[in-house]
Formats: sequence, structure tokens, C-alpha cells
Amino acid sequence: MRGVVGAPNVPTVTGTEIAEYAFALLNVFLPGEALPSADGAFALETLNDWLSEQSQQALMCPAVSRNRFDMTANKGSPTNPYTIGSGADLNITKPANQNSIVGANLILTATSPEVRVPLGIYTASAYDSNAIPALTNTQPTGLYYNPFTASASNEYGQVFLWPVPDNATNDLELFIQLALLQFADLTTTYYVPNGVPRMLKYNLADGLQVAYGKTLSPVAQRTAISSLGTFRRANTRLVDIPSDAYQFTGGRRTLYNIQTGAGG
Repeated sequence: MRGVVGAPNVPTVTGTEIAEYAFALLNVFLPGEALPSADGAFALETLNDWLSEQSQQALMCPAVSRNRFDMTANKGSPTNPYTIGSGADLNITKPANQNSIVGANLILTATSPEVRVPLGIYTASAYDSNAIPALTNTQPTGLYYNPFTASASNEYGQVFLWPVPDNATNDLELFIQLALLQFADLTTTYYVPNGVPRMLKYNLADGLQVAYGKTLSPVAQRTAISSLGTFRRANTRLVDIPSDAYQFTGGRRTLYNIQTGAGG
């Protein structure tokens, strides 16, 4: 129950609720009219296609998950990368794109308490320019994520470590952007962030216009745009911005000290 002190104020939606509202906005079906199964299936496909497209944008990801994995000795090389995805070596939902892994740590498990060592995230160019990508060491310092492979199936992504760890002592921690889930069916109830039900209803209606030969009213079109913009702005995250010499030089050692005549 909403509005009651102590009750969870988290919106819930089903695919049916979103589809019925979208069709009502288009005057395809009246509010409260039963949704034919064929139209429901088409609306579900349209909605999931839209969610899949939107998942590629960082501002459509309302959360970042922390995921910890056991490591395997001599794994993470160009010829033996970790696979990532549902049922893969790193068994989680496959990160949508190369920007989806927003941070990574090497967890030193032999210390007490454990120590987290940040790993650099390589771009494709930086990793490809590595002269010795199969170099091994006790601890990696960087990570590269390839979301798409040359194989026929792109069910899994690939995670490469450099240097490739020659032991299984430590753990790997990944911070991954989470997009809104696609709908498994029309009846499952999902908990979603505030503002999402309205955004989904109006943007689904926008996506159904052409197929049903309808045109959204100007008010509904503006609502589809504004609700999407509101959700994106809410997902803007705070960023630590360097305010000292590191921002411009990368370190204090490169500065010239006019008092001592050293540096520079």
C-alpha cells in the first residue's frame, strides 16, 4: 500500500499493465479492455527490443553491481580468457558493452584484513598494442573486456587480465552497470525505480505507433520524451574530479619547485 508510513515505496509493474496502458494511449483498446494474446505478445517483443537498445547507454543503467569471483591460475590470457555471462566462467549476466565494467579490483585474500588493489581498465587499442599480452606474474594490474567475439554466438563476453596471474590465490572483483531487466512475460511482477512505469508506458506507446497505424497525441509524445529524460538524469553519477597538480601533470614529481630549484 503506497503512502502508508513504513510501507515500501517501490513501484511495481507487469508487462500487461504497461501494454494495456500503451494501447489505451493509442486508442487501440479501451482502458480495462482485455488484451488479445497476439497483441500482448507483440507489445512484449516491442518493449524488450526497446529495453535492449536502451541498455547500451550508461544513463539507462540505474545501478552498479559488485561481483566477486574466484580466479584460476594461468587464465585470462589471449588464448585462454575468462568467459562472462550466464553459465560462463564468471557466471553473471553478460555486461552489455565495453563500457559496462566501470571498475575492477584484485582482492588479496592472503592478508588480514583483505586488501583491494584497483585494476586499470584497458581500451581495445591499449590492450591490442601490448607487446607481451601473455606475460605472467603473481598479480595482474589491468583488465580488458571484449563483449563480442568472432564466433557465431556472442552469448558470452571475454575478460583478459594482464599480466596473466600464475596462481589462484586472489579473487577478482568487478563493478558492472545494471540496466533495466527485460520482461520474461506479461504476468511477472517487477520492482522498478521511481518514474520507470510512466516511462515504459509512454515509450512503448511511441514504439507501437507505426505497427498499428496510430499517432500519439502531442502531449503523450512530450511525456514519452520527458519521462525518458527524467530517468536518465536521475542516473547521472557523482565523479571525483582531481583539483590539484595531478589533473594536469599526472603527479607532483614533474613539478618545478621555485623555492628549492628542484623538479621539472
